[in-house]
Amino acid sequence: MKSFSSWRAALALLAPVSVLWALLLVPAGSVNSQTTVTGPAGTLLIALTGAPPTPAASTLQGSPGFSSLRFNVVAVRLNPSTDPNIYLNQSDPNWATVPVAAGVGVNSTGVVDVFTQLETLFDLGSGIVGPNPGGAGTGPSELQVDLTQIQTVPILFNGVLVPANTYHAIELVLDGSNAGTAVPTCLQTPSSLLEGCIASQISMANPSQVLPVQGIGSGFSVPLNGLATLVLSITPQNGPLPFPSPPTFSGGLYQFNPAVSMVPNSNLLPGVSSFLGQVTGSALGASKVSAELASTGQVVAITTTGDAQYQFPLPASVNGTLYDLVASGPGSSYSFAHNVRVQRSTLTVQSLNATPAGQVSLSGKVSDACSGAALPGATLEIVAPAPGSGANCAQLPTPAACVVLASANTDDTGTYPLKPSNFVLQSFSSVPDGNYTIIVSDAGYDTVASGLSVFGGASCSAGVGGLCNFALGRSTIEGLVTLSPPVSGSTALNVLVTAEDHGTHRIENVTMTSVPPGSSAAPFSLTVPDSGNVPALDLYATVSDYFNGLPETDSGHTIAVLSGVTSAPVCGTSATHPILSMQCAGHGSIMGSTATFDDGTSIVVSKDGVQLMSSVVGPAGGSAPGQFSICAPADPAGYQLQRFEANPPGAQPSPAASPIPQAMAPPTQVAPPCNSICSNGTGNCLVCVNNPGVVVP
Repeated sequence: MKSFSSWRAALALLAPVSVLWALLLVPAGSVNSQTTVTGPAGTLLIALTGAPPTPAASTLQGSPGFSSLRFNVVAVRLNPSTDPNIYLNQSDPNWATVPVAAGVGVNSTGVVDVFTQLETLFDLGSGIVGPNPGGAGTGPSELQVDLTQIQTVPILFNGVLVPANTYHAIELVLDGSNAGTAVPTCLQTPSSLLEGCIASQISMANPSQVLPVQGIGSGFSVPLNGLATLVLSITPQNGPLPFPSPPTFSGGLYQFNPAVSMVPNSNLLPGVSSFLGQVTGSALGASKVSAELASTGQVVAITTTGDAQYQFPLPASVNGTLYDLVASGPGSSYSFAHNVRVQRSTLTVQSLNATPAGQVSLSGKVSDACSGAALPGATLEIVAPAPGSGANCAQLPTPAACVVLASANTDDTGTYPLKPSNFVLQSFSSVPDGNYTIIVSDAGYDTVASGLSVFGGASCSAGVGGLCNFALGRSTIEGLVTLSPPVSGSTALNVLVTAEDHGTHRIENVTMTSVPPGSSAAPFSLTVPDSGNVPALDLYATVSDYFNGLPETDSGHTIAVLSGVTSAPVCGTSATHPILSMQCAGHGSIMGSTATFDDGTSIVVSKDGVQLMSSVVGPAGGSAPGQFSICAPADPAGYQLQRFEANPPGAQPSPAASPIPQAMAPPTQVAPPCNSICSNGTGNCLVCVNNPGVVVP
């Protein structure tokens, strides 16, 4: 449950998860500020789903499929007016605005850290990055919704109080200056000379940022003091053509005419969408209940209780999704349940009654065991074994049957807990009496699992002097990255070096180095856990190439990999100084399918046994069931493709079949003038070629 390997792993494998505060109230203001509710109100939960265009249909017309298709959503607005032209009057005072959940998006005020900076630089698109990195921390929140990621399980957008009413007009509001980005795969026929795998800004056929919602019928009702769920489905192209309009030149804008529709409610559960299941039950002594994807600690929703009862709808896959539920409250013990299966259109009853208990406020400091420096951004999780499991939560990696009861982060001085946010529970201010395990982690450092005893005070067996202050060990790997040919032009190329546990995609840390113009090498230094905790690591390096002056998601240089690099003893530096060499190869894309799949299936791309990237597959019943598409450097050495399964969807995936080799078609070389992702020294441009019809067992 290492923080960098759980929600931070959205950088690599996991789809983003939004957090719901069921009774969130923020001041009114701009279009993405929520309307203040002073009169009769009900709670509205909004989720988003959708799917990218069908690759088979789009390629027939010379337009590629998409490895990523993101819309930048600012808000959802509702109006009780029956006037069909109300969408033309955005200043009507009856519009109720539901903004992006607070704390989501790099544009949120004050939300800037090394992870969002890296995502901005490399355009990694984990779903928490807004489109305006130059204004990071200063602009309005917005959520990048990648249709390739949410086609299997909806993403919760927000849950808020709105006026209790029947609404006849609903709209989805996109960023008016940047509606989103599309990363197309390469064309089936390279003769068009359009470079694929390039992040192109979306152009709207209708230039308005407001998308009216279809299928409202007789209206959508939010009951007084009740709960209503609204699932909106985004279709990227709204007739008459079934495919988006491609640009006439590489890097040009892809034109979309998106439609948004309301997913019908379930007949079994009035007011609950068929994409969701509902969980309810008694929660004596609790003031709030959180739902986490089982065995991950990733919070999906938090709701308050009333009359000792709780309820909330939760996204569910076709085969059901497993959740851990945790109830907490002042003067009460934790009450929790593990692996609660939530199924679509089904009511699940789970009692979470707590018993009276004393409580303490838990705080402390996390520091570097080698230098004594404070560690900002470290993660602390209080865990306990699921009832009847007998799990040893002090074991690392943490057993799946251990449930996260509370979590916190350190501030700039290394002190915890931070002020509460939507990303973590931050409930260390009231930890009930009991015996627990507290897991302390930070990117690049040893993870510590300590016994935590709370009875009128707190003591930690692995804390400094028995107190709940922690010193984390680490080691260092120093090495060199090399590029061939040397960097041309006047812009340096940034290289991201990643370390992950050997044979897994469990990321331990990342670092960045920069190769200056005219040079072919740059040193790097990477902090990693010491050899006593993680004896061997896999390293890989990726170049952030530019196209038309902008950094791209997908590199045109080969990805350098090193398997089984030995880490050093605590506070030491590895005796091995690895060299990670990359060459300009150009882009390529892989499009294929797997016959065995469900909502937790992904296709993982590896090189020499080192896991690099993945793609989810289209869901059963969708427009492209079992299909996937991936952009990758056209490495002459090729890759290995392997089917992975995650249970529940969103958990750390595991291999489910043997890998298969995949050779890459070399790019077409075209004489200038033209654009290319990188230069291989020939003076020609490299136009990528698709590798279609790949079948992964």
